[in-house]
Amino acid sequence: MNDGAGGLAPNPAGDGYWDLQVSGTAGLVRNLAPAKCFLTQQIDPNTGYDYGSNNFYTDPLVVDSYVNILETTSIIDEGGNNIAVRYTPLLPAQGNYHIQATSPARDNGQSVVSYGFAPLSFDFDGQSRNISMPDVGADEYQ
Repeated sequence: MNDGAGGLAPNPAGDGYWDLQVSGTAGLVRNLAPAKCFLTQQIDPNTGYDYGSNNFYTDPLVVDSYVNILETTSIIDEGGNNIAVRYTPLLPAQGNYHIQATSPARDNGQSVVSYGFAPLSFDFDGQSRNISMPDVGADEYQ
């Protein structure tokens, strides 16, 4: 999505954005099993799948989020079925996903002490992370 820059996909049903989706073949239902994640809702309105009580269904209180705007247009060519989709550009200055001091993400992550993987001791910004009780997500509140 967005030329590899990521983002949330709009739900075709029109009720917000999809947090998680696994595309499958017709008749085959696949679901992710997230743990300690911030999701929009616990029950998927399209499939009825319950993501469980081990996730958070509240605002993670990031400093500044952003949403891409999906623009579509239909162009009828000689084949009669050409559709172009484009997203608004992503700029480095858009969004600040550092968590705030009052974020429910603080100290609610899963301990990674037993993993013995040194890079887990640092967050996305290269700042040290509390590996016994980390914050949820890529950022450790500093």
